[in-house]
Amino acid sequence: MNQTIPFFDTHCDIGYDLYAHKNSQAQRLQFHLDKLKEGNCVGVNVACWIGHGESFEEMQNMVLHANKMLGSIHARPLQKGDEIHPDNNCYLLSMEGLMGIHDNPEECIDWLYDQGVRMCSLCWNEENDLATGVKGNKEHGLHPLGHRVIAQMKKRGMILDVSHMNDKSFYDALAYDIPLMASHSNCRALCNHPRNLSDEQLRELAKRDCLVGLNGTCSFVSENKEEQNSRTLAKHASRLKGIIGVDKIVVGFDFMDYFGPGFYGMISDVPCVEKAQTLFESLEAEGFTKKEIEQIAWGNVSDFLKRHIL
Repeated sequence: MNQTIPFFDTHCDIGYDLYAHKNSQAQRLQFHLDKLKEGNCVGVNVACWIGHGESFEEMQNMVLHANKMLGSIHARPLQKGDEIHPDNNCYLLSMEGLMGIHDNPEECIDWLYDQGVRMCSLCWNEENDLATGVKGNKEHGLHPLGHRVIAQMKKRGMILDVSHMNDKSFYDALAYDIPLMASHSNCRALCNHPRNLSDEQLRELAKRDCLVGLNGTCSFVSENKEEQNSRTLAKHASRLKGIIGVDKIVVGFDFMDYFGPGFYGMISDVPCVEKAQTLFESLEAEGFTKKEIEQIAWGNVSDFLKRHIL
């Protein structure tokens, strides 16, 4: 591949990271901007990750801080009427986990929407008042409060991210006619990790308007350390293509290099956003055409967002 490809990352924890570095906020923002530019990442889902039992007030503070910091460079969350274009200084704003919601879900969703949030996952890996994550009780799915949240998200025109749901929550959510994204999940048939999606789940998604984002976390790519690389991740893309079609594949790398030790590692040859182009080279080696790679990198998410939030 002779030139770098601009891409949109459907999962990046920048919202959380900016909030965690409030004492050096300007420097931290520039740190991320430099990394994104070097990797030619020209669009990003700014995820505000709420990990373990925070209050709704804490969720609000993180969203407000993300918008404040990104607003300082004249960027703003995508909203109706915006044009999806690499030169447009906009970002998708999302909540990764809504565990701060314990009551008044309609009011909470309305507040998030008014601040520009257009995509939410109900849980992280745990079970909360809304839904059950992949580490929760396998017999538990959506809770009554979760049903109300999804109904309000649908009413407001938001996207439901199903990446962290356990299987029962996932299938419960399919009862709603709402746009779906598995923003950072791979194929369970190729790597047996609960964060990945089974072929049956993928076939259900194929019946709906959805996207699945290729995840670069090494333990989601292969159980064999020697195969935790972009060539194996490209094989996940091939399997996705065969089940859901190339027009539903995007990239949701979930880079964590900037978190420091203690977090999941990334695949060996794409450890950070600066090396993202390596995946596109591996997709080409796997047999994807230039047009298909451009779809995966940018076109599919652009078309999806135009249909559902713009």
